[in-house]
Amino acid sequence: MPTDEFETLHASPDGVLRILSWCTDGADFADERRSAWVEVFKEWRTIVDEYTDVTGDPAYWNHEIANVSFLSAAVWRVRMVAVQEFHAPRTADRGLPRGRADLWARIGGTSYLLEAKVVFLPLDSRTAVADVAYELTTAVAEARDYQDTHEFCGGIVFGIPNSPRPGDFPARISAWRSSPRAELTKVAPHGIVVDYFPPKGANILKPNNDYYPGVTIVLGFAPAPTT
Repeated sequence: MPTDEFETLHASPDGVLRILSWCTDGADFADERRSAWVEVFKEWRTIVDEYTDVTGDPAYWNHEIANVSFLSAAVWRVRMVAVQEFHAPRTADRGLPRGRADLWARIGGTSYLLEAKVVFLPLDSRTAVADVAYELTTAVAEARDYQDTHEFCGGIVFGIPNSPRPGDFPARISAWRSSPRAELTKVAPHGIVVDYFPPKGANILKPNNDYYPGVTIVLGFAPAPTT
């Protein structure tokens, strides 16, 4: 499924931020839920831009906890509620001990428990979608083990492309954004894809001599298991 078959929820006038969604069974993920996530990610963009202005760093090039913290901050800034790294009971019949869940959030009146992953990928990778889908599958499975109070469980993957050379970033970013993403829809019945490629990111060379021009965030949701 090419990206133009995903529903476009938001595209910023400057082309930097694009938010897409998929819904394979429609009945359980209403439009108002998607709209609430758009509100969060528009604020998330503001936060990560502010961070880059202050530090000179692309916020998304960090690892899991840092990326989740920026998202959690965006939830709070739009007057919703979130908590990170909290203890929660897991499925009793599998004998799992209490775990530390990555993020619980109440967004637009709906509660979510999310497990997060970060995957660094070459900008020209031919397996990027498969790699993100693998991490999303793992994250969704981990989230389903938790019994904390939430209506949806799911995974969030921060796919971070990088390149040792700037090259023709606009063309390569466009190819990244338009890559077929059918594998994602097989992981969870509902999902959101956020593509964020700010101009500043393409010009920041990190200490490891790689450029990090942007991030693709993939969320996959499913109704929480009944206990």
